[in-house]
Amino acid sequence: MAENLVGSGMVKEPLDLFDSKTDQLARLNLGTKEEPRVFGEKNATKVVEALERAKAFPLARWLLALGIPNVGRLPPTRSQSFIGD
Repeated sequence: MAENLVGSGMVKEPLDLFDSKTDQLARLNLGTKEEPRVFGEKNATKVVEALERAKAFPLARWLLALGIPNVGRLPPTRSQSFIGD
């Protein structure tokens, strides 16, 4: 799916995904030109809802998700005081 998002021009960098709209994702072709297979309204709605929930994650969770070595649960929480989130 990531290749299709980039290939369609909807996503140029990872943060562009958060600007995705349900109707755009629903029309996304996951198949080929000869055998199109659209993502669909139901799947698109689920993705957009999940992205909206992800926007509210605390900074500590995002830092942990980056997978930086030696960054566990406590250091990202402490980092918030330095970054100001």
